[in-house]
Amino acid sequence: MKTKKYSEDYAKKNGFTNIKHYTDDGYAGTNFNRPGFKEMLEDIKAGRVATVIVKDQSRFGVKNLYEGNILGKIPDKHFERMLKEYNEELDVWETRVLELQAELDSVKEEQDNISQFEKLVKKYRDYDEITDEMLHGFIDKIVVHESNGKKYSARVQQIDIYFNFIGAYIPPVAEEELIAEKKATEEALRLKRERRNATVRRYRARVREREKQKVCG
Repeated sequence: MKTKKYSEDYAKKNGFTNIKHYTDDGYAGTNFNRPGFKEMLEDIKAGRVATVIVKDQSRFGVKNLYEGNILGKIPDKHFERMLKEYNEELDVWETRVLELQAELDSVKEEQDNISQFEKLVKKYRDYDEITDEMLHGFIDKIVVHESNGKKYSARVQQIDIYFNFIGAYIPPVAEEELIAEKKATEEALRLKRERRNATVRRYRARVREREKQKVCG
């Protein structure tokens, strides 16, 4: 019943309205001497069937396509179309199987790397200071990017640290830390502006003082 409903829903969804079921309950897909299957072949031969929809291609039996065509039960035109549809669907499933296998391999590799990194963390958990051995154990490479910004005080340089097994891991930063860092940056800029303004005021005051002395002299 589930197979019938699946096929019927698929047919209606794709615009097929004149639907007929060929049912062979209790027969294996490799058995080509099935009453429903034989009836379908006769209807195809008579031109009463334009499209065949099956949930599982194994129920259709691609071997029987060749046999039916050779015996004249399936016209060449229908045979070519059915074989093309079968091969296309087979290609899709084979591609999907390869994709799933690649995903599984990737997940397994990631899990193995995490496990290796956890062992490394446990190994050096109780150390009081960082040693060269620890650095070599944890760090794979350090990438120093070209700095940007012309002034030394405004220059920014990105440094990426790649750890063994897990790559360029950046620990999450709490929102409170981001807010505190932003406030600290803003405060530093404010103090810098105040110092600059105070320097400018002192300079202008000295200039005005010298101008007064010239006038008095």
